[in-house]
Amino acid sequence: MNPTLLANISRGVFLLLLQGLIFRRMSLGWGDFSFIQIIIYPLFILMLPIKLPKALTILIAFVYGFLVDVFYHSPGVHASATLMLALLRPLILNYLEPRGGYKIAAKPTRRDMGSNWFYQLLAIGLLIHLLWYFSMQVFILADILHILLRVLLCFIPSLLLMMVYSLIFDSKE
Repeated sequence: MNPTLLANISRGVFLLLLQGLIFRRMSLGWGDFSFIQIIIYPLFILMLPIKLPKALTILIAFVYGFLVDVFYHSPGVHASATLMLALLRPLILNYLEPRGGYKIAAKPTRRDMGSNWFYQLLAIGLLIHLLWYFSMQVFILADILHILLRVLLCFIPSLLLMMVYSLIFDSKE
């Protein structure tokens, strides 16, 4: 089996189980409302190969988001957020594209593209994902300050954990 495919499948399963079994139960807040949640599963979509066809990326994102929805018992909120991330991922990659373009075999990893590039990818992708996710969850534009507060409070710990994950598990494919 192709080592890149095997690494992506392993990463996807690991992040899905980590999100669904551990981080789903961890939330901080007051009353019945949890403000701080840790959401790291978008890392899987962001780390898919750069040259992966857009249609395949969208299909993978939908299935992955649906599986997260199964853990959360949510009707498509995570699937819509992963789809939005997959749709905007080419724009993010174009924005971050190096001067000479991407190499044919380039992977969106810290080791392959450099720390600054990789952390920018994580930050932009996670921000888009969280904005869409909380907008769909609340679904009332009048609560924009509430949505932005939740995004900010979830963005920081989620991004830090994604960075730690990349430092620990960045493979030498």
